[in-house]
Amino acid sequence: MVVVDQATKWWAWRYVPGAMVNTGSTWLIGDPVDGWVTAPVSGRLLDLLGLALLILSGSILLRRRRQPLFLVAGALMISGWGSNLLDRLGMHILTAPGSSRGAVDFLPVGSVHVNLADVVIAVATLYLVARPSPAATAATERDGARPLTSATSPRP
Repeated sequence: MVVVDQATKWWAWRYVPGAMVNTGSTWLIGDPVDGWVTAPVSGRLLDLLGLALLILSGSILLRRRRQPLFLVAGALMISGWGSNLLDRLGMHILTAPGSSRGAVDFLPVGSVHVNLADVVIAVATLYLVARPSPAATAATERDGARPLTSATSPRP
């Protein structure tokens, strides 16, 4: 995911009209945090905090057995965040030479632009939020998930 995202950012910076470098936070978070992210010192500190959170998230994800789709969604979310973080840590020098520190956004979504990593993060997050809870799934499996016989069996 990281390689594909970085390749699309490299390509978009050179060939997609309207591609831009997002030097701040997301449109969802807003102005106060945007100032912290774009500032030279606090921005780097937030980047390092983000790296620590990604490492922690990965270790929590792999700490115990999980459902395969949960693992895939978690891994995609972490790799998307990691790819955007790589841009802020210096990868933008290769993907968007001469630009400010940030991620290349080139996919128009309404009035904002996003990149492939943003899309992957959003889809993975939607899956993780909308999926059935593990407790409900375990209860269904434990109870055998059998339909009621009176409702499905013909009368003798």
